[in-house]
Amino acid sequence: MEFLTPDVPDDIRALAAPGFRNIYSWNIGQRNLFGTETLCGDWRGTLLIVAEHFAPDDVIDRRIAAGENNPYRHDPNFETNRRICELLTANGKPTSVSGADRLVCGSLYVSACFFLREGTGASETLPNGWQAGSTKVLNFVIEKMTNIEIIACLGKISFNFVLKKYGIKGNWRNQLNDRKPTVVFDPILNRKIKIYAHSHPGRRGTNMRLSGATHSERIAAIDEDWRIMLASQESPPRAVSIVRRPAVKAALVADRITLDHEARGRRRLAMTADGGLAFLLDLPRPANLSDGDALALDDGRLVEVRAAEEELIEITAGTPLRLAKIAWHLGNRHTPAEVTEEAIYVAPDHVLVEMVRGLGGATRQVKRPFRPEQGAYHGHDHG
Repeated sequence: MEFLTPDVPDDIRALAAPGFRNIYSWNIGQRNLFGTETLCGDWRGTLLIVAEHFAPDDVIDRRIAAGENNPYRHDPNFETNRRICELLTANGKPTSVSGADRLVCGSLYVSACFFLREGTGASETLPNGWQAGSTKVLNFVIEKMTNIEIIACLGKISFNFVLKKYGIKGNWRNQLNDRKPTVVFDPILNRKIKIYAHSHPGRRGTNMRLSGATHSERIAAIDEDWRIMLASQESPPRAVSIVRRPAVKAALVADRITLDHEARGRRRLAMTADGGLAFLLDLPRPANLSDGDALALDDGRLVEVRAAEEELIEITAGTPLRLAKIAWHLGNRHTPAEVTEEAIYVAPDHVLVEMVRGLGGATRQVKRPFRPEQGAYHGHDHG
């Protein structure tokens, strides 16, 4: 199974050293630094979920004793995992405990920001030094999760821990009841992030949600907590200009989008990039996008354009003159065509195929990106 975990620096990888009891598991043969990324691992998403523990350490000990290759794997039978999937799916970020759609669900679940608790069960005791190691991982995650807008903190410990990163304090219970975020400015990402307080969605956390309430009332309250949080997300960013390929800076590329030639000529359209980033194409005039160009979003990020492969007809001829005559007839029909030194490419059309063959040309079906000529009077834009 392949994951999209970014390259991990040595100081964070070292946290998984044998004998260091934490859940930063660097499993042999798998790029799986974070314990539950198979459940919910969209690094290009907008929502980061931070829980205050991964699993009781006796569960991990039993897996290690049994010789499991991946003792830090997420467990689809855990109530927390099931509930997180339910809450995400109900609010437009579909995923499942089997890990389906984990790379495009718009969320990253990083319960692995905390070391394993000591003792059996959900002990409140955390080992010495947990904050230093966890802070390294949290910083790494936020730096690499470039589209992040919201951090959902499951439990009081995780809430206080995330706030401490930004040098502030908050009251978990008050903010949980108010359902209002703490807004911080992240200097690395150069933008604001909303931090929400939540109850842990497992049984123990659910029981802490409302004093004196029934279980169903507590479940309903948590459902509403998540609905309000995800409804608060910013409207999709707008793509307002074009950056030509030579000027595209890789560090600013947040996602990539694969478009056919028709879509590369649109002016206004709701789009979703290959990695899940949603945005509104909102250019002042119809685009003229080439492979490797980028769309500049109004928040400073770039979406790199890839030209999709399309079913095309390749037209060739025995001499340059014959190919030029075929090109003239195609132009007379105002047929969108890509002209190269050796061939002409057009969209599949049996009438054109018969015409070309009648003019002495040859045709064959191919699959390649389509870059038709724009015409002498087509408007130009400048990135």
